[in-house]
Amino acid sequence: VLYPGWLMTYFFEQAGVTVTGNVIQATFPAKDVPDTEMFMLESPFSLAQVVEKLLTYSNNFIANQMMLAMGADLFGPPADLTKGVTGLKQFAKEKLGWELVILAEGSGLSRRNRVTPRQMGQILLAFMPFHHLLKKKENEYYKTGTLSDVRSRAGYIQGKDGQLYPFVIMVNKKNTHYHQILKQLHHLVSTAGGIQLGLLKPTARNQNLTPAIFR
Repeated sequence: VLYPGWLMTYFFEQAGVTVTGNVIQATFPAKDVPDTEMFMLESPFSLAQVVEKLLTYSNNFIANQMMLAMGADLFGPPADLTKGVTGLKQFAKEKLGWELVILAEGSGLSRRNRVTPRQMGQILLAFMPFHHLLKKKENEYYKTGTLSDVRSRAGYIQGKDGQLYPFVIMVNKKNTHYHQILKQLHHLVSTAGGIQLGLLKPTARNQNLTPAIFR
């Protein structure tokens, strides 16, 4: 709760602004605070620019702030977690057709958030027109996510035919051949003329590998 205040204090001090007092949790605006003492800032960045910065720097704070802002826009100020989560669930049900939506917050750091590879694939299909906002390495646009004992990667591999092939990797244990899965996905895209929605079939060598390709 206090993190935004600490963050602002840090940047003020980095800019040479002296900050006195402590960051506290309180209701704002207080009844005895005149409008002339309120500080309001409108972001100079477009939504696309905010999303691009979020993805470039993998900024969990921006992600959660966007969720809070969306909740306030849908249900009225002030922004809070309940409104933001409700807005996300509403979008997932109405726009993506999800029957089951398990979300706790917007930063992606809570283990109470739940999403399947297939659901992530649906998100990628919807996000495809904006794939250029993701990080790019050679012919891959991607975003990674990491928690203790959890590693994931999602994005698009561009084939020689110029098409984008969405992919999702989620591994929940250590030593689960994350890099081998990614290598196989790149191989599949580079050698196949077209790949339909499906999973890489397990073999004796890759029995634990289940990379998904979405088309």
